[in-house]
Amino acid sequence: MSFKKTKYLEHLEKKPVPILGIGFMKCATNPKVVNLGTAENHLLDDFLVPLCQSRPEFTADHLTYGGGMHTENLRKGLAKLYEDHLGMKNVNPDQILFGSGISHLVERISFAFCEKGDLVLIPAPAYGCFEPDMYPCGCDFQYIDLNNLPPAPPENAKILLLTNPGNPIGEIIPNISEVLKWAFQNPNLHVFTDDVYALSMRGQTYTSIMSHPDADPLRTHHLYGISKDWGMAGFHIGIFYTPVKEVFQAVKTCMGCYCMGSDTCQILERIFCDYELRDKMIQTSKDRLIKNLDITEKALKEGGIEFLHCDGSLFIMINLSDIAPDVESEKSLWLDLIEKHNVHILPGANGFKYPVPGWFRLCFSVTEENLVLGLKYLVDGVKTIRAEKSK
Repeated sequence: MSFKKTKYLEHLEKKPVPILGIGFMKCATNPKVVNLGTAENHLLDDFLVPLCQSRPEFTADHLTYGGGMHTENLRKGLAKLYEDHLGMKNVNPDQILFGSGISHLVERISFAFCEKGDLVLIPAPAYGCFEPDMYPCGCDFQYIDLNNLPPAPPENAKILLLTNPGNPIGEIIPNISEVLKWAFQNPNLHVFTDDVYALSMRGQTYTSIMSHPDADPLRTHHLYGISKDWGMAGFHIGIFYTPVKEVFQAVKTCMGCYCMGSDTCQILERIFCDYELRDKMIQTSKDRLIKNLDITEKALKEGGIEFLHCDGSLFIMINLSDIAPDVESEKSLWLDLIEKHNVHILPGANGFKYPVPGWFRLCFSVTEENLVLGLKYLVDGVKTIRAEKSK
């Protein structure tokens, strides 16, 4: 055979397939499984489907390569969103970049910031795909406990990647001042705040780390996307912002020839440049999340399943450690729930480096019909498994 694997390909093939991807594919190939594992927001479908079906008028220019380069209005709309709803100040729309999702952006950012052997710091528990997104550049990873920080960051750390509100717990980082002061002891360490769940906060106003008084404006940068708060995961659009021109140019260079599709740009303009529609969608999503969370917590209480209440995401953590006390049994329970009981929830220790095995992330941002059905499958399945284990 003439094809010979490169060292780069061999490096990638040695890495494990993320649990998050395996679960999603199992749901995709079995329509009987109710997917309460994948963090998608289905609560704005009645806004988005008609909007996408009523396409804006196109010109011949939108059929050219240059059609997707006209993002000025969209970038201005996003800058206003950041100022109106994320507490950010003086956002320069000319410093906003788009990518094919946050995954694409963090990969490109890693190439801009890291040499082989440099460290990316990620607080645990954490979204399980940051590592596979970023390891193509050859960087290494260190998971840290924000409540038990060492005296100083490692000297070879280049990126601290914060998700706020967090995933999988959905909490706001409580000691952010301490974390930022700790991080900036290392003059080469840059902080990236991923605010992808920011507008799913209920009961309080969200303020981005970008506006924190202890954030170094030269070393604090912003990530956002439309998959969670806006229910458009299938559009695969991530957004990068930095006030630092040199950093902006570095990441832009690493983006190569990427350009958003002209049809996507027009649809997003219709949302983010229509402030009345934008704000109505934000409030509607929050109201529906509150309703679905109430349904979820009631079903879990009645089913005898412990959970952590959360006001800042699309999901909550549930405790099944009585039937999954270690990492291996947690993985087995996850597969049993999918394959025997037709419900998918994600295992915390296996999927997110959650410190205690047996906790699972359950997403409640699905239609009410699917939520009720999925919760029934879950409660009935857990009841059956508990009965079997008690024999």
